[in-house]
Amino acid sequence: MELKFKTPILPINTSTAAPGKSMFPAAEDHDHGAQPAIGGTITGGTVGSVLFIGTGPVIAQDNTKLFWDDINFILKPTNISLPATTSTTGIIYSASNTLLHTYPTGGNNIFIGEGCGNLTGTAGSMVENVGVGYQALMNLTVGNSHVALGRFALRGATTATSCVAIGDKALQSLQIGTGNIAIGESCILSATALSNVIGIGVASLSVITSGAVRTISIGNTALANLTSGPNCTAVGFAALNAMIDQGYGTAVGESALLRATGIENTAFGRMAGQTLTTGARCTFLGANADVSSATISDAAAIGESAVVGQSLYMMLGRSTICVGIAGAARPTTGSGGLIFPAGTALATMANGTAGLYAQTTAGVTHLIAIASDGTTVQLV
Repeated sequence: MELKFKTPILPINTSTAAPGKSMFPAAEDHDHGAQPAIGGTITGGTVGSVLFIGTGPVIAQDNTKLFWDDINFILKPTNISLPATTSTTGIIYSASNTLLHTYPTGGNNIFIGEGCGNLTGTAGSMVENVGVGYQALMNLTVGNSHVALGRFALRGATTATSCVAIGDKALQSLQIGTGNIAIGESCILSATALSNVIGIGVASLSVITSGAVRTISIGNTALANLTSGPNCTAVGFAALNAMIDQGYGTAVGESALLRATGIENTAFGRMAGQTLTTGARCTFLGANADVSSATISDAAAIGESAVVGQSLYMMLGRSTICVGIAGAARPTTGSGGLIFPAGTALATMANGTAGLYAQTTAGVTHLIAIASDGTTVQLV
């Protein structure tokens, strides 16, 4: 095999030249038709050096800064300088796919990974984006300030802005929108148009499509079935997991409001509100605080394992004070009130302390109010 050149050059001397002597024969003696042959000796050459034309011009080498590892087939330069990226320059490829580039010129972008970014974006309108991963941000044409890390992260984004996607398929389908954050595999997977939504966790908000503005989901499978409900907040594994298209729910704690699909429910605590399904506007505070019926609405259970049994009632603690304890009747006057188990004396209240207590007389329990001056009045 021979290296062919368009113009003749001095032949390489295959014998070892004496110190201080050229490896080429004198110009007047050389054969203009001879060519340097592969396998010929390079006087002074170091194994692994890549030859270049140095000052002189002369054949030169810099073994420490430009080295070819012939055993592992690796080129080892100290630095690589690429020109500004255009659609045809300043690009490193893997086969036919772009592997590293900063397109468009002047955009302060960086794209690393096969097919990451693209070469058709609009200069001046596609700036300050970071993409790392296979086909991350591959369709972006007009959009700023994205961070996409992971295979298919923000793959569908065309004109979206200021989004963060970290994880395999995070925000994969999003095309337009702003201010979204997705961290975790398949997090916010299906949405095409969305703004101001935060999802953190595997499959969190994975089927949401649109309309769920100002929604926050933190935890694996939290809000995993939400498609379009706005203003939801779910923090904890499987929190608000069953919610589909209602909004304004808040669940903090593992499996809080696990089965709830109704609107405007609030739960704080592990497994709080776990039984509720279609009921709406319920409040749960405490681990395992719950309802006795899945369809109760406008009720509250406050305290660890407190269970409220009727709509429009509230349970305080497991069995002490409630509005709507299971099986209890409402007060006979008014639309609601505190209901106490019969015969329960809550406290002895001194003057200056206002409050309520139950008093049973002749088998009938009455609700008594005590004023700050110590006077009392029977309410029910």
